[in-house]
Amino acid sequence: HAIPDNRVLIHWEPLIRTDENGEATITFFNADLPTTVSIFLEGLSNQGAPVVGQKSYQVIKREDN
Repeated sequence: HAIPDNRVLIHWEPLIRTDENGEATITFFNADLPTTVSIFLEGLSNQGAPVVGQKSYQVIKREDN
């Protein structure tokens, strides 16, 4: 893309529903800068119990051919 994407907040999705196995798929685009992306999840189960999770991954600079 012509304009660099340097967002700090990449994705916000306030309502995520899981399947019968408690799984969901979420898609989003990464920012352009090489960085560590931290994912923070907070929510409630169907029974109202709090759910929290955290995961990180690396975004590396891709060498265009």
